Amino acid sequence: ISFVVSQSTPDKLHYGVLGRAGFGNEILILDDDASQNEAFSAKDATTSVSMLSDKSVTAVFRIESHSIAYDAIPSYGGTVSLTSGANPTEHGSSVTLTASPTQGFKFDSWSGDDLSSLQKSNPVLALTLTSSQSVIARFVQIGEIELILSVSPPEGGSVSGAGRYPFNPAHPISSTPKLGYKFVKWEGTGIADANRSNTKVDLTSDRSLTAVFEEISEQQFALNFSISPIAGGKANGSGYFTANTSHPISAEANPGYRFIGWQGEGITDKQAQQTTLSLTSDTTISVMFEKTDSETPSGPDLLAEALSHFDPIVYLDRNADLKSTYKDNLDQAFNHFVNQGFVEGRPYKPDPSANQSATPP
Repeated sequence: ISFVVSQSTPDKLHYGVLGRAGFGNEILILDDDASQNEAFSAKDATTSVSMLSDKSVTAVFRIESHSIAYDAIPSYGGTVSLTSGANPTEHGSSVTLTASPTQGFKFDSWSGDDLSSLQKSNPVLALTLTSSQSVIARFVQIGEIELILSVSPPEGGSVSGAGRYPFNPAHPISSTPKLGYKFVKWEGTGIADANRSNTKVDLTSDRSLTAVFEEISEQQFALNFSISPIAGGKANGSGYFTANTSHPISAEANPGYRFIGWQGEGITDKQAQQTTLSLTSDTTISVMFEKTDSETPSGPDLLAEALSHFDPIVYLDRNADLKSTYKDNLDQAFNHFVNQGFVEGRPYKPDPSANQSATPP
């Protein structure tokens, strides 16, 4: 583009000069006498010239250049090379990349912007560059891949997911801290989220990962439940908890039973089915239920019902022998439990029509 402007008045005139670049080009405007024009900028597409005399201005265009960046994952799984074209290269030019796996690996796919499914699956990648691009060649190990998991410090916790597996870009792994420790992070490569105790790892090659734990300054204690009778229901809220903090617990009665109360230390309301407690040591809380039906068992079922009012562990461990030993004399059965200190302390009323009697504990 060139033009000539003639001075028509003695005053200094300024004329706007605009150059428009075509697609893939950039503009450079040159002034034959730029040194005499303070307002003129040869680098701007839009500028002005100072008209003290006739001028000839030329707008110069040149083709843009683009570059292609490429890499391999894992780096030891293979190489990527530019097999045709230049880098950088002119706008609209073609380049070809070739992915070559190393021994024990195979090419899996390309990743990058605006790649077709056919391009992604072919180890020879041909591109026409209309902008700078970045691509990655992915290689995977042939055969089973070994995953080694370790713990630091060794006493801090446990891990799962180690072993030998086929290629899997999202293999699950998990870590569990021991009492007094907390999970910090995973160390290693190919981890989806190194800050999550349960995450996934990219098994494209053999890997060795470490779960890092840290001792916590706040002491934690274990909470367990003892259900009585064992068929009466269940309790929710067991686990490990920070000392001297309020923790919710709840009880659920099974059909035919009702909740009576809690037995243990640190419970806010021992009669409430939903309450809280605070732990100062490892604790086992007793959860008490009783039957709601009005019928009282008789005959052979009387002893089983009576025994169900005792500690469930004793009932489970000793029931068979006690039934055999005291099947004909419930008085002796109750006296045995009283003497052994296994009675819970609630009276039991046998069925008067059963022709059997029992001494209430």
